[in-house]
Amino acid sequence: MERTVFQRIKRRFKPITVIIPFLRRVLIGGITIGVVVLFQTPTIISPGPEHLLHLMQAIHQKVDPEDFDLGIAYWDPQKNEAIDYRVHDRFNPASVIKVPIMLATLEAIHEGMLKDSETMILNRKDKVWGSGKLIYAPIGSRWSIQDLIRYMIVYSDNTATKMLVDRLTLEGLQVEFNRAGYIGTEIGTGHLLKAQEKNWTTVADMKRVLNQLLEGDHWHPEGRRQAKELMKQNVYRWGIPKYLHPAIPVSNKTGTLKGIVHDMGIIWDGDAPYIIVISVRQKGTSFMVLRERVAEIAKVIYDWRQEQQSIL
Repeated sequence: MERTVFQRIKRRFKPITVIIPFLRRVLIGGITIGVVVLFQTPTIISPGPEHLLHLMQAIHQKVDPEDFDLGIAYWDPQKNEAIDYRVHDRFNPASVIKVPIMLATLEAIHEGMLKDSETMILNRKDKVWGSGKLIYAPIGSRWSIQDLIRYMIVYSDNTATKMLVDRLTLEGLQVEFNRAGYIGTEIGTGHLLKAQEKNWTTVADMKRVLNQLLEGDHWHPEGRRQAKELMKQNVYRWGIPKYLHPAIPVSNKTGTLKGIVHDMGIIWDGDAPYIIVISVRQKGTSFMVLRERVAEIAKVIYDWRQEQQSIL
């Protein structure tokens, strides 16, 4: 009688005994896939949200990290969502270092250490080729501190940058960078075409710069306001703003050297501004190609945000 009952129970639960090996295989397979994804997924500040994973996957589909050295930071302060991908890699900042130089200069003005009307004489040694207009200005011409700040940001003027760095000194600027918490940023020269192995920064530091501009209290409020407005006037729009709707203001600063392209900016998307810092590096690749990658990444992020808003 007991054997008969056992046989009945076995027949009743036979479907379960059949499916258990299948479930075991699925579980093991899922763990294997999860391990692979774990080692391929970028570091994310807010771990878990699937939509952030989808964003990073979309970026990698557009720009393969196997082909380029990428550093990407995205932050939405309204939702407190962020992506940090290789943000602590140190690299030559090129012209994006002009933003913290600007902030330090504006701070010196508001602390009374400088006057924005103070003038500097353009000497031959100050002239630095590359971007900008002052390279063509006559030797001996005078330029106010305020003019030099504007040329440095709006036209990415390398000559104006060198003049401001000389005025504030490398040591003084480094102290200000350290005070602001830019722990991966070093300035060893104001001549940006000779900055290899002398000037350093990280995506994390440039993200911190933008955070402080957007809603921080480290820099003087008037300096922050001026900085954001000057960055909106930046004439170089090949990066973050390129594929965005032209009605969307962007406070950004680009940087380009051989094999290196960066852009960092605040995108004023209605009442929901967000931050992007993008660094794309690859030796031997045209800067035009690298610039296009930056613009494409910014477009992926913008499109993803539009999709998220439509879902909500």
